[in-house]
Amino acid sequence: MLLLGERITVRDMQESDADFMLALLNSPGFIDNIGDRNIRTKQQVIDKIHQVYTLEYPVYGLFTVVNNQTNEPLGTVSYLKRDHLSHDDIGYAFLPQHFGQGYAFEASKLLLDHVINQGKTCVVAVVNPTNIASIKLLEKLGFIYAGKTTMPGETSLISKYSFNISD
Repeated sequence: MLLLGERITVRDMQESDADFMLALLNSPGFIDNIGDRNIRTKQQVIDKIHQVYTLEYPVYGLFTVVNNQTNEPLGTVSYLKRDHLSHDDIGYAFLPQHFGQGYAFEASKLLLDHVINQGKTCVVAVVNPTNIASIKLLEKLGFIYAGKTTMPGETSLISKYSFNISD
């Protein structure tokens, strides 16, 4: 996948993203809001890139968001099919130094527009109910609150938001 925005590009994740991903997966915001994936080495990240994150390309997976001017990885957006959710799921995660700069919104909007253009009429997003910044971002994108859900293997309820294409 290659989605070009004004300031960012969303592209397929590559093995060369391993150092960036190691930092992202172990950042406090990721651990607090998404969860600790217990990935502590570059080799573990490379294995995840090949065995999980890019396995269902070109449609589903994690995609790297890079700055168009510097080519620096800023974060990720994801488009996933989760068995426990009724619709495909959109998500995002960014390094803390890139919070509050509009990158998550721009990347999520690019991805959302792409899946709508592919014919999707509904997508969902799940979010920790205490993550106010992400909830505001989802609402800005046009998502509406759709109740609570539990992720597989978890016991805590999280919020589910839905984006529906109106006829």
